[in-house]
Amino acid sequence: MKQWDFDFRNFPLWRKIIFFGGIGLFFLLGSISFTREMNTYAAAPRSPEPAMGHICPVHTKYGYVIYLSAKEEADLAFWSPLVSLPLIPALLAFATSREFWDSVRAL
Repeated sequence: MKQWDFDFRNFPLWRKIIFFGGIGLFFLLGSISFTREMNTYAAAPRSPEPAMGHICPVHTKYGYVIYLSAKEEADLAFWSPLVSLPLIPALLAFATSREFWDSVRAL
């Protein structure tokens, strides 16, 4: 079996910046989203509290039903899809490079 001899040093600088910036931003947004979810899940009541505004039921990834305010629910809904967006330009910068496909064809 042939060995893959892809040399990342042949990439142009702008592709490296987009690739590593996208990966870094992915992890940054992921940690922000994870921290917000865990703080919200830990502090949210398990039964509705109309006096506090916690009336929106949310089914967590872990099988629990918690009740959030409309603002908290909107905040979670905002951050969740943002996590994967930086991966799109990062992977496109990698997959559209001639160097990558030349090394794939050499296999």
